[in-house]
Amino acid sequence: MLSVELGGFHRPESVGEALRLKHDLGPAALYLGGGTWVNSNGFDRPIRHLISLSELGALRRLERTRNGLLIGAMVTLQETLDSPLVPAPLKEALGHVANRNVRNQATLGGTVAAGRRASDVLPALIALECVAIVENPGSSAMVPVIEYVASGSRPSEGLITGVVVPPEAGRGCAVASMARSTASLAVVAAAVSLGRDGDLLKRPIIAVAGASFDAQTVRAVERALDGDMLPPPEALEALVRGHVTLEDDSEHTGAFKQQVAGALVARAFAAAYAAAATPETGEG
Repeated sequence: MLSVELGGFHRPESVGEALRLKHDLGPAALYLGGGTWVNSNGFDRPIRHLISLSELGALRRLERTRNGLLIGAMVTLQETLDSPLVPAPLKEALGHVANRNVRNQATLGGTVAAGRRASDVLPALIALECVAIVENPGSSAMVPVIEYVASGSRPSEGLITGVVVPPEAGRGCAVASMARSTASLAVVAAAVSLGRDGDLLKRPIIAVAGASFDAQTVRAVERALDGDMLPPPEALEALVRGHVTLEDDSEHTGAFKQQVAGALVARAFAAAYAAAATPETGEG
């Protein structure tokens, strides 16, 4: 939890001003969205300056563009959940964030920037191939969420101004999650997206995250299943268990979490497969 004495609280009125402040203040400054990460027990960074994004109206857009659905970084999780434009799998993942007070405060950009464990939302963003718009002075980049989360640079480098959800284009996507209670963090959250060519799988994406491990994809299983038929649930569970290495924590063994991950991925795979359109019929 933030406990250091701040040297300054800054409220820029434009993205350019926010970028200049971050550049001038350096690593001791942090962009502030909803503040749920900064005010959590897991926050332990030495911060002297907070750069509030509350005045940046451009970061509150939620609209369709030619590249897909643009969700501004300052759009809250609840606003994202409530929007009719947001695809159903992402809505379901957002609904797994059980505390509505948190959803009303936390922002989508902040969720990606923090890259926190136990995020039901990150696996869904990864499976949907969402892209973060990352701004730096003089440059702008489109960074896949999985690359941003895995880079280890979050959130000190660049300002996430939005997240783009690309068109699903016939792919099916589904999520699954297990928590100890409706008010607790996810032990394991999973998301799967895939295309179909008849009965054959096309470029499946498998993403998992949990209370004690970072969001990740299961590349070996994705490669093994690409172009193949959907295996029986028990075989798919075993395949996932064999390629997800999770360590013990204070509440669950790694073997238990691997078992859960296998079951959740198999469940999400079946739902994504049923939702995917095929080139022959255009139907799932």
